[in-house]
Amino acid sequence: MDAAEPKQLIQALHDAGIGPLERAVVEQILAHGAECLPLLFGILHSDVDDAVLSRALALIGELGDGDGLAKAFAFFGESEEQEDAVTESAEWAARRISRRLPAESLEVMTELAVDADIGLLSDICKTLAAMPRVDGRAECLLSLTKRLTDLENEYDEALLAVSLVITAMFIDGPRGELVNTVRAKAEPHIDKQSHKDIKTVEQELLKEPHNPDEEEIDVYTLVCEGFDEEPTGPIVREEPKIGRNDPCPCGSGKKFKKCHGA
Repeated sequence: MDAAEPKQLIQALHDAGIGPLERAVVEQILAHGAECLPLLFGILHSDVDDAVLSRALALIGELGDGDGLAKAFAFFGESEEQEDAVTESAEWAARRISRRLPAESLEVMTELAVDADIGLLSDICKTLAAMPRVDGRAECLLSLTKRLTDLENEYDEALLAVSLVITAMFIDGPRGELVNTVRAKAEPHIDKQSHKDIKTVEQELLKEPHNPDEEEIDVYTLVCEGFDEEPTGPIVREEPKIGRNDPCPCGSGKKFKKCHGA
């Protein structure tokens, strides 16, 4: 396609709907990243179809910095059952930014963890576990152990404890020194069932070691291919977490994304 203005390129995301998007459009967006990135951020705060949102998140992963990483966390799913094209793109974006800008990403995650809720802390652990072998990962994870005694309830503290130990296994191997260090701090918060869960992960990693340097799908695969159907609503981090297509808790009768979620 001929050269287009940034607004025209972003409009092409809207016009594509759930259908495929021309690779040339993506190439031009990436080539004009400085001009297109603010417009992509704007999509995250707009009432748009989730196919557009999914593509915007993937492009932010390819173009964004620490601010893009923080924004991507807001669209992570709470569980595997809630994962869809939007949450997949959000998690891919976080991993992509952390791979491109590891030092900046670690700094952002350390800062976010200071007052993050258990959902965001879990998302940070997930991203740390997927990062390549770079300096600073262990230090960032250890900084999260400070939150083990100041979350809202014992259940959240127990969940964080398990997440920290498992993340340490992904970073340093299932029986690495980092695991011993983190486990010593987390042990008071780990119950009997959690010990079993940790043991299961340990055995799986011993059989098939984690390779954080393994290549992932590229941005063109996420953005250019069409969707079988419109993705369901993503998870937007609020207190409490509310899906974009859920009724707004204010009682207006509108969907959250068309009310306070806007």
